[in-house]
Amino acid sequence: MTITIDSYQADLEKDWLKCRLISFFETDYYDDVIIEKPHYDGKSVELVALDDNRVVGLLDAEMNEDEGVTYCDLHCIAVLPQFQGQGVGKLLFDKLMEETKKHGVKRIEVWTRENENANNWYLRQGFKQFMEYWHVWSESLPSDEVPELPASLRLKGAFWHYLGDNPETLNIKVYDKRRCRGYELLL
Repeated sequence: MTITIDSYQADLEKDWLKCRLISFFETDYYDDVIIEKPHYDGKSVELVALDDNRVVGLLDAEMNEDEGVTYCDLHCIAVLPQFQGQGVGKLLFDKLMEETKKHGVKRIEVWTRENENANNWYLRQGFKQFMEYWHVWSESLPSDEVPELPASLRLKGAFWHYLGDNPETLNIKVYDKRRCRGYELLL
């Protein structure tokens, strides 16, 4: 296996989408399906890991500024299951680190859900958790919070960002919940 890291090119979009879909399939991001690769307005780092010209990993990150400080949002890093644990993600991340130095990035931020392997991987790269919240899906709203709706519109469910510790204590019927964690790496 000879892995090369290259810049993403538009002719790789179909393989990029397949790699992302398959990589996320057995994770807590299985529901994050997209049908076209995101495009970024500003500076970005868009990488692919190739094995014999086949996309086996990818990384998308975007540079932003907040109060004059350049930071990087790591939007996506994904590696096909059969290539995981072989250093492909690390190769992609190392290339991102080279690029962030060129642009004076002071901080990298990433969000993930409960996947233990992903959370541990970020910790091994030196990230520290700075926030946690829950994605909560419910079948209803608390009765005192139901907005006035047109007669033709029926509320069938709700999606929440819950900042508390236990979404089970909410006064609603929860049908799915996922813990989300924010990590940052200060450079």
